[in-house]
Amino acid sequence: MPALDRPSRDPFTRTRLVIYSAAAAVALIGTLWPSSSPLAPSAAHASLLASSKTIENLQAAYTSAMRMGEAARQFAARAEEDGYPKLASLLRATARSREIHSGLFAAAIKAAGAVPTLAAEPKAPKSGTTAENVATLLAQAKDERDNTLPKFTSQARTDRNTQAADALRHARQGLIEHARLLGEASENLDAMKAPKSAYFVHTPCGFLVEKLDIQRCPVCFGKREDFQSVD
Repeated sequence: MPALDRPSRDPFTRTRLVIYSAAAAVALIGTLWPSSSPLAPSAAHASLLASSKTIENLQAAYTSAMRMGEAARQFAARAEEDGYPKLASLLRATARSREIHSGLFAAAIKAAGAVPTLAAEPKAPKSGTTAENVATLLAQAKDERDNTLPKFTSQARTDRNTQAADALRHARQGLIEHARLLGEASENLDAMKAPKSAYFVHTPCGFLVEKLDIQRCPVCFGKREDFQSVD
């Protein structure tokens, strides 16, 4: 048929043809590159790749919390032997706080479809003198507070993983108080020879306080009744 004799199509018909052609192209791409292929142009696949970084970060935070909690328990026993009962109480409370943090990380990992796994590193530090042990915990708390956890939290927010971001934020807020209490103990170890004294750990988020003179947790705004006494 000569070009001038071809029937014209209205704009609506032409639009439908474009849509059908695009759909056919998408179907063809799906055939050539199934969703299981790393070459598949899948938005879900791209999202998974982005969120995998947050899962990796959570695994690192989980490992650190578990290992440093283990170290704090060992250091508490050493402090008790060395005649620092109050310091032993603080270290046991620190261990409990770390245990709660690791639980938050584990829950976020599971929610993202992965399994909480302890990495080979970092290993729990070996016990030294009581002064060395406090310095070790203090240095680790400061590093996570100032470097690791802020970066991990930023990545979780970028990935829109609210549960991970909250877990990491709660842990960082807890480590701010850890660093303060451990810093005071490090500067005046003799004062830690006082009799054992209860510290209080908020079980929903792990926040640690020396005196329970607050009505709500300043980190997660949970109830005062959810603080656990640890001595």
